[in-house]
Amino acid sequence: MQRGARPEPLTDLPYRNEAGSISPDGSELFFHARRDVPNPDLAVLNTETLEVRFLLETEYADQHPAISPDGRLLAYQSGRTGTDEIWVRPYPEVEAGAWQVSKRGGLGPTWGDDSGEIFYWSYDRGQMLSVRIETDPEFSVSEPDVLFSAGDLQQSGTGYYHRSDRKFLFATKTFQENEFRRELRIIRNWPALLER
Repeated sequence: MQRGARPEPLTDLPYRNEAGSISPDGSELFFHARRDVPNPDLAVLNTETLEVRFLLETEYADQHPAISPDGRLLAYQSGRTGTDEIWVRPYPEVEAGAWQVSKRGGLGPTWGDDSGEIFYWSYDRGQMLSVRIETDPEFSVSEPDVLFSAGDLQQSGTGYYHRSDRKFLFATKTFQENEFRRELRIIRNWPALLER
């Protein structure tokens, strides 16, 4: 985007949309659209044609889609069990299967580097968890591994970025005297800071 240029919407959808992830080749942007608040649906935008295709239209709150690094699996957060949990489906054939990854609640999934690991927040314990998944000969998931407890860093979903080798960058919210305030802080060369 050129300096001084104004951002333009990618869709003409008349409701709130939140980006989740972009495909490895950059051709698709995965997001959730809140057509029926509070139950968002998963969708994908073709970045060349700007055509929107809804992937799942359910009665549940399906949100925070994350495409795997190999583009073959889609992780997302869903309330289909009555509690937010992390689920995985094959992509692009999302109706060909659905597997629950988290067991005691999960928020905001993101993938590890090799399409075999998913990170997510525990639902109520303020912990970043990791599970390993296998797809051959059939889908299986490991017991969760607690990476760390994050306390106040826990977000409602996707307030973090995973870089390689299990290092994370967090976006935080600032609260003062019951007042919500958003701040944007730019950290230049943050990968170098992580190596200290």
